[in-house]
Amino acid sequence: MGFSYRRVLVLEFEDPSFEGLEVKAAVPSLGAFMDVMAAADEQEAATTGVQMRDAANALLELFAPVLVSWNLEDTDGNPIPTTVDGLRSQDMALVTSIVTAWRRGMSEVSGPLDETSTDGAPHPEASIPMDVLSAPRAS
Repeated sequence: MGFSYRRVLVLEFEDPSFEGLEVKAAVPSLGAFMDVMAAADEQEAATTGVQMRDAANALLELFAPVLVSWNLEDTDGNPIPTTVDGLRSQDMALVTSIVTAWRRGMSEVSGPLDETSTDGAPHPEASIPMDVLSAPRAS
């Protein structure tokens, strides 16, 4: 039997206006992560309307598969799908906050080790006697 592994992040938002928003996003392959990061960088560097549109479309296409779930609803209470169209239906501030929270979550170092964790066995050098040798005798 094979092994399958998929890590999912629960995104955290700094903006208090997003309190109550729950978004889960996957940790993709390294290649997919680098593609999303490059698209995000291209969007930030875009200077014309056409460049901004193309970069935003590329980013949404690459980021949508990373979304696992969210609790976003439209004004009628219907769930908004975690798709490119679902992302497009939201305002820029929300989408930018989601991508930013995901990028931050991807770059965070995991927490400290459990309290029961040890630092391993002592180095063998620590047990070597370090007595001062006597001075050599003259012949």
